Amino acid sequence: MSTEFESVYSGYLWFDRILDIEKGKKARAVKSVSSTEKFFVDHFPKFPVVPGMLQLEGMIQLGSWLVSISNDFNCATIPQTIKGVDFRKYVRPGDQLILETEILSLETNNAIVKAKATVDGKIVANVKEIIFKYLPLAPDQVTEGKKRFYLLPGNL
Repeated sequence: MSTEFESVYSGYLWFDRILDIEKGKKARAVKSVSSTEKFFVDHFPKFPVVPGMLQLEGMIQLGSWLVSISNDFNCATIPQTIKGVDFRKYVRPGDQLILETEILSLETNNAIVKAKATVDGKIVANVKEIIFKYLPLAPDQVTEGKKRFYLLPGNL
């Protein structure tokens, strides 16, 4: 990660890059799971698997970007409710995890997104609904949000 990227994006980004994004509709991102990921030290040394909460974090982050872009970066998003989370298969070192989100509803104060994660075309996790609450942003914050998006890996 470049220093310029780190100075503009102050949060923790779980996926590697956004593959495609369709404003108001859907987005896809990729996470290549390396055997050197820090969480494998504790989860679990003799049977390393990606924690479900990190898979969920990636889906939430991608959904948040999709909703922000769909609102022209005029709001920050906060996950308010998560419904119907299902973890189906292990994600292991060497897997390429594809995260997908789709907007179900885009309202004035919130958005509802569904999400799934796949490895080799098979669903490993899915979420029926992530409800995001909006927080309005000042004009200078909107510009900063756009900068952060365009500095995401793969969007340069």
